[in-house]
Amino acid sequence: IRKLVCYLHGDRRCVKMEIESKFTFVPLNEKAYVGINDKNTQEYLCKWGLKGNFVIQNFSFNEQFQQYHKYHLADAFFKDNTVAKALLSKQGSAWVRQDIQASSVQIKQVPCSILSMSFFDKLKDPDNRIVYNSGTICKRYDLQIEDFLVSDNLRGVRHFLFSFS
Repeated sequence: IRKLVCYLHGDRRCVKMEIESKFTFVPLNEKAYVGINDKNTQEYLCKWGLKGNFVIQNFSFNEQFQQYHKYHLADAFFKDNTVAKALLSKQGSAWVRQDIQASSVQIKQVPCSILSMSFFDKLKDPDNRIVYNSGTICKRYDLQIEDFLVSDNLRGVRHFLFSFS
């Protein structure tokens, strides 16, 4: 959508054109993702406690994406009525449509400085007791740390374990 703004300054007329993106979102049909449904992937998801705990939903939108509109896109997405009606969230063991539009959206950039997969080798180190040789995450008694429930050794990892020297 283009917005035309006309300003009047005394006898002068100034026309200014601003481009304002207005995203329109459309939910797409469910897709079968080969990688997700792969037997090995399903085994890993089960080991990590993720199987059945996430869902992939696809939406299309009408505007060409520009990197500098990323925050506007995210804000528009979560405030969109069509998205609110289609977006699933987990309640107990069921995925349900909440039909709740976000009144405000807070967007934070997540810093990413680890680019090597060797970062994850520390998870497999038996001295760290994070995963068993089978790759299954070691469970532990539940421990509440502030607002975070620690129920396995991966969640209990301390910062120094992953610091590089």
